[in-house]
Amino acid sequence: VLRLCLDRQLGKGFLRCRRSLMSGMVILGAAYLLAGAFSGRYFENGMWNLVFALLQFVSVAGFYWFFTGAVRWERVHTDYFLWVGLGAGLMVSGQIIGVVLGNNVIEDSQIVTPMIFTGWGNANNMGCMAAMMIPCAVGLARRTGKVTLFCLLAILIAVCVCLTCSRTSMAAAALIYVLSVAVSLRDRRCRKKLLIFHGIAALALAAALFVMREELRTLFDALVDRGLDPRMRDIIYPEGIRTFRENPVFGEGFYPSTDKIYEWSKQERLKAILPARWHNTVIQLLASCGVVGLLAYGNHRQHTIRLFWEKRKTPAIYIGLSLLAMLLMSLLDCHFFNIGPTLVYSIGLAFAEKTQWENRRYE
Repeated sequence: VLRLCLDRQLGKGFLRCRRSLMSGMVILGAAYLLAGAFSGRYFENGMWNLVFALLQFVSVAGFYWFFTGAVRWERVHTDYFLWVGLGAGLMVSGQIIGVVLGNNVIEDSQIVTPMIFTGWGNANNMGCMAAMMIPCAVGLARRTGKVTLFCLLAILIAVCVCLTCSRTSMAAAALIYVLSVAVSLRDRRCRKKLLIFHGIAALALAAALFVMREELRTLFDALVDRGLDPRMRDIIYPEGIRTFRENPVFGEGFYPSTDKIYEWSKQERLKAILPARWHNTVIQLLASCGVVGLLAYGNHRQHTIRLFWEKRKTPAIYIGLSLLAMLLMSLLDCHFFNIGPTLVYSIGLAFAEKTQWENRRYE
């Protein structure tokens, strides 16, 4: 605040800065704040519904609003977000490895999935954050031309995602890796290197899966046994639709009235602040914010799609793929309402919009 008040260059432009996504974010924030209006449950938990709604709005818009105006974007390197994303991906991967080694995750050569957690999240949370950073590594492979180094780092992050045994994260990591490589193949300068590397990598993976098939089958036994088990989502989603039908306009608020959402924490103080969520962005919006919330989200999403379509021939496309990974995982989980990943989402939107990509295009 002091810097913005005293720095004439930043201070003058901060409030007047053009923010193309801000109007959609404000509308979404208003829908959040109205969640549960006229349902009779808005103040059932005191002011917590309002506080949580405000927290959600700030997680989406706060960093975007601040960074778009508080950064001298002409000085920002086009690869800055990619480097930071790679660092974050490697950091989370290191934490995953530390958890596997330090939490007695592997017993009798099998991964015990309930033991995969750390202070800031469980296996799904860690898998989500790591998967989001894969496009940053692949993007740097294209930007620097050092395909082998950065694609190996991307594969390392993907392997660590697999160690979380989070099925949604694993599927998203695989899809987003393929999409990232497909985007990189547009660059003729590194196309040959990418094809050769991934040809060799595919053969090495196939050989490893064949040679170590029994060990891997034992290691991921719990994951294989889980298969396509929906983990109560087949109960949660219909309950969310029922809740929406009872309060179709503004929903019932962020604190569900149903007891069919499984207990996500044993900490009573934590559950009193952070409500159980519906494990699907659309269901969450319908049940909590009603059709008003879904329309507001759709408006915001239309703005972001237009932004990345306009930046599709720049490195911003890798930021878009990173955020897409989170949005896809949020269709089976609650990452968009978990605050932390959405803060990264907010920062990514600021960088995608404001980094000066002009005259730095590459096909």
